[in-house]
Amino acid sequence: MNSVQTMATQLRMQNRGADLMARLLRAQGVEHVMALTGGAIMESMDALEADEQLKMHIFQTEPGAAWAAMGYARATGKVGVCVVTSGPAATNTITAIADAYRDNVPLLVITGQVPTFARDTDAFQETNITDIAAPTAKKVYYVSTPDELPEMVDEAFRIAKSGRPGPVLIDFTKDAQQAEVDLDAYQVQAAPGVPLTTPPSLNGTEPALDEAVALLRQAQRPVMIVGYGTVLAGAEQALQDLLEVAPCPVVHTLPGKSALPNSHACQYGMLGMHGFYVANWMVHHADLLISFGSRFDDRITGDMHQFAPDAERLIHFDIDPGQVDKVLAHRKLGVIGDLRHTLPAFYRRLKSAPLNFVSWHDEIAHIEAKYPSTYQRHPEALQAQYVLQSLNEAVRQHVAITGQKVIYTTEVGDHQMWAGQYLDMQPGWQFMTSSGQGAMGSGLPMAIGAQIA
Repeated sequence: MNSVQTMATQLRMQNRGADLMARLLRAQGVEHVMALTGGAIMESMDALEADEQLKMHIFQTEPGAAWAAMGYARATGKVGVCVVTSGPAATNTITAIADAYRDNVPLLVITGQVPTFARDTDAFQETNITDIAAPTAKKVYYVSTPDELPEMVDEAFRIAKSGRPGPVLIDFTKDAQQAEVDLDAYQVQAAPGVPLTTPPSLNGTEPALDEAVALLRQAQRPVMIVGYGTVLAGAEQALQDLLEVAPCPVVHTLPGKSALPNSHACQYGMLGMHGFYVANWMVHHADLLISFGSRFDDRITGDMHQFAPDAERLIHFDIDPGQVDKVLAHRKLGVIGDLRHTLPAFYRRLKSAPLNFVSWHDEIAHIEAKYPSTYQRHPEALQAQYVLQSLNEAVRQHVAITGQKVIYTTEVGDHQMWAGQYLDMQPGWQFMTSSGQGAMGSGLPMAIGAQIA
């Protein structure tokens, strides 16, 4: 072994704050880290590379690393981890952090930072990233000493996964990374498996569920809006069970596309600004709307004063009461809780006397025949709809042979909306897109992260 190799080995064998961080990440079940190095994060990069149980993936840009971590998180349900340096590298992750917050993706971004003694001195690549990231993250931390790490990392993962999942940032100072520590002095234990969403009890929710059942039994033209919260909770089968006893027409949001297969008899496609005519017609004429994990954002509602004018009540199932209160609160009945629990509870209250909305479906079928969700084929032109339908057929043939699970990602723009309308989804498939922020440049690195998973 030459002298350079000997020196590298000695450096890697040192017990530093950076090594403690690597050990804590591993204890949380982290297997893959998306990263890009730099001066203020070198010690952490060295420690991560030295850990044989952690696989580090180096990207050409910080946004690429952050988006890949989000793709990994969406594909696995685990917290995606991104590690970058300070200054412009840290600020380069802000769009992804903001998107993770809006689209409920569990993400941990670890940024390097100048030493504590250089804080607030305009040091090279010093940026107050905690203040910048705070409005777009669930929690931000500043690490000045390794002793803070065990409790901080444990809490960061818990916050990222609980309730509405989202991003957390840890700003890791260079002197905290370099500080010598006795790793044996820290009781680092494997974290227990924590569900992606917190399983709250139904205590306090029963009256709202009972009222929701009463409203649905009185309705003649109900419509269900399925959002990404259904996917996030893993409640796709619970939704299909519910539709067996309450076969309401269903429309989906863009991120909620994979919640119900295209082939389901109750599925009428995407609603909103870029949705199908029939889906928006249904919502406009519904006498009751039931939303499962949808935000009621402006791309769905348009002019809120004219949204669903025939529906006196909007039933909003969501894990976050703040989401219920944010839009059209005066018309809403909120059912607060994890859809993994509230959807089955809703089903149980209905299954003794199943409902039937045949006449409503017939009326919708008449409108759909008059204004079909199709297009006129022009062979001389390369039409987006035709391209996506051709892709559907190619994917179906491939899956029939390989049995592979399918994960679609998109960029942002017209093609994103064509995908929302025309891509076929089957049970177990996933659809990833930047919906809340609409961030271009996200699709390819998310696909890389999903492939790593």
